Amino acid sequence: MNLFAPPEVIEPRVFSRMPDSLRRATRTAWADFNKAGQPVDCFLEGPSFDATGNLVVTDIPHGRIFKVSPSGAWASSFMPTAAPSSPTTSAVSWRSICRAVKLLR
Repeated sequence: MNLFAPPEVIEPRVFSRMPDSLRRATRTAWADFNKAGQPVDCFLEGPSFDATGNLVVTDIPHGRIFKVSPSGAWASSFMPTAAPSSPTTSAVSWRSICRAVKLLR
């Protein structure tokens, strides 16, 4: 016996998808470890909302940060010049990431 009313059914819908122009079907160190070396065009994680209602996500294999507006438009907030796990990624790149995150707040 359940004393609660059944939950309301909410049908899922696609809010937005990463534009093809932002996808990178390349092999990365992340793909080598997680996808047996298969090229990965994106893998989005860490969804969060900023104070103005933008959705902020990270593209793990390529080390990018994106902002998705409430209307569904995509904008890159940070795109490194080297892969995140690359030996050429320097402290300067990580400072840039920190600045990009601060701008998202």
